[in-house]
Amino acid sequence: MTKKLHQIKHYMLNMEQKINISKKYIIKIVMLFLNIMCLIVGIWGIHGLWIDGKVVRRDEGFIFFSLQHESSPFSVDIQNFRQLQKELLDTEWYEYYEIYGQPLFLEENIFQDKENDWKTDDGKHIINAVQIGQNVCDDFGIEIYKGREFIKSDFLYKSKEKLPILIGYEWVNKLSIGDIVCVEYLYDTYECVVIGVLAPESMIYMTNKTYLLDNCIVMPSFEVLQGSNITDGLKIHYANKVSGIIKAEKGKERQAIKYLNSCIKNTSTGEYSWYSTLMDINLRHTFHVGIYEILVMDIVVCFLMNAFIRRKVRRNK
Repeated sequence: MTKKLHQIKHYMLNMEQKINISKKYIIKIVMLFLNIMCLIVGIWGIHGLWIDGKVVRRDEGFIFFSLQHESSPFSVDIQNFRQLQKELLDTEWYEYYEIYGQPLFLEENIFQDKENDWKTDDGKHIINAVQIGQNVCDDFGIEIYKGREFIKSDFLYKSKEKLPILIGYEWVNKLSIGDIVCVEYLYDTYECVVIGVLAPESMIYMTNKTYLLDNCIVMPSFEVLQGSNITDGLKIHYANKVSGIIKAEKGKERQAIKYLNSCIKNTSTGEYSWYSTLMDINLRHTFHVGIYEILVMDIVVCFLMNAFIRRKVRRNK
């Protein structure tokens, strides 16, 4: 009996040692896995900051934000859009640009270019177009090859008047200065007159969005007169006018974001979303924590985790 008890005790001791060894291996594996995870987070954060720095340098010390109206505009009074537009423009913290890509539709393909001929289901031809505000041509260095650029009066549209447009360089042999083009823009029909041809390889370049203009029509992001007949198309047009681009100087981005959030929070025109060219800002906007905070938390978690596990290992020895 004594011998049997001794064997059982010896067996239990061996089992306990094996369990302790297994626990140590498991702890080491878990520790290695968690350290690898912390390392991955750290590398990701450092890489994100490096990318953000590269973007700011490429954009010459500026940060771009894209603003987008997310609600139906049809129940909104157009005066409310105008009020928000005024607030977006009237600040020292950033420059606001009305830039929006909205295609045009034609009954006939006046360009006779089958390679670039896109049609809707009802047979209308789709033409690339960009609508821009008054400050875009100068600030983005858009040059004119022939004709003239937009002037202030071009941005006020009066019913039944012709809407001035600029055409991309690829169309220089298909349209001429003074030609009239009838287009459908946001469900409404407009007569457009060509006032200028853009220089070759013209573009509106931003890190978060680039518009190539060689095969494009550029329209003024126009205003309509008080008392004009407001169609659904014009309501979409005004929603697009407040879905533009913001350019903030690095170092002023916090004030710019605070002012922008105040504008879209207090407007009665609906819901808005925005994102920037920097990962750190987008993370902070979505999750209320940026890359710097994530890196600090990663270091603290890694330190505490290793200290706790080492302490536990020492106790088990």
